[in-house]
Amino acid sequence: DKIGKRLDEAAKNGKDVTAQRAALAAARVSIASAQQAVKDASAQVEVILADTTLSAQDAKAKLQALHKGVLEKLRVAHKQLVDVVVSMRGLKASPSVSPTPAQ
Repeated sequence: DKIGKRLDEAAKNGKDVTAQRAALAAARVSIASAQQAVKDASAQVEVILADTTLSAQDAKAKLQALHKGVLEKLRVAHKQLVDVVVSMRGLKASPSVSPTPAQ
């Protein structure tokens, strides 16, 4: 992935990327959790919609709660990725400054 490649490049340039790699690993766990939550929610939506004993309001409330839970997992994963990218700002190779010739 792009973030991993950028970390590899920074490591090649002698930068310490240990903290960023750990944060990226945590973000990947959160992403996997969010993906699973989406899959689980999809199955639960089918069950809720097929349940004829639920009133429309009860079904709506259950669907909203389900949506809220999935959305929260997605927000956490996104925030973790943003945090990794922000922490990488100082890792870019510094451009070499060559002295300008005096005239």
